[in-house]
Amino acid sequence: MAYAAAQFAEACLRAMAGDAGVVECAFVASSLVSGLPFFASPLRLGPAGIAGAQGTASDACSTVVVD
Repeated sequence: MAYAAAQFAEACLRAMAGDAGVVECAFVASSLVSGLPFFASPLRLGPAGIAGAQGTASDACSTVVVD
């Protein structure tokens, strides 16, 4: 858990510094799966926070975690 938090914090700092193409997975409010109000989804991060969703969670989140 600590490693995941450190990785997410580092990605947020990179995005705030203006790096383009920063994508991390996070649990966000979602309607992808009925009965699950939150779901892990890849998000594009930007200088002001979440810049948008990056498609569906399929394999993207597990790929980000493994890298």
